[in-house]
Amino acid sequence: AQHWREALRHLQEIADDPTSRNNAGLAAEALFAAGQCESFLHRGDRSAAFFLGVLELDPDHAGALGALAQVAMDRGNWQGAATYLLRRRSVIRDPAERIALVKKLGDICSERLGDDRAAADFYAELLSILPEDDATLLQILPQILPVLRRAKKHACAARVADLLADLIASPAEKRDMI
Repeated sequence: AQHWREALRHLQEIADDPTSRNNAGLAAEALFAAGQCESFLHRGDRSAAFFLGVLELDPDHAGALGALAQVAMDRGNWQGAATYLLRRRSVIRDPAERIALVKKLGDICSERLGDDRAAADFYAELLSILPEDDATLLQILPQILPVLRRAKKHACAARVADLLADLIASPAEKRDMI
């Protein structure tokens, strides 16, 4: 803990230095690192203040958006978490990270906010970006199918059911199901 406190002291000096504002990227990264130190020290309120400072300098800072979403989730503020994750979704380019983020948004909407329609929209987006990897499909498809059905997204639910049938049934068994 002492190392985190010392690192935090140095990062605060950088963030507080008026000349560092001339280099917004450097100041944003110093604030982000300071927020991470506060998170490691389990001081969520203080870390959130640093992460919000990052967003003042760089509104699309993916790390700060993710960290603020985590702070919100830790506090049980699921709507706030969803808001930060939505903003993060718009700046994420890595396909695997995007898949995890869209899945998480759907899960939050369904499980925490009780909004199956919004969840179904995220899950429909998820279907369009999922890799054709059998293990990934077998893990995710059974989780999202009930939500799609409850939301009455029949076409999407049928596509999921068909994909699942392709994964677990032989062509002859599939013909027999129809």
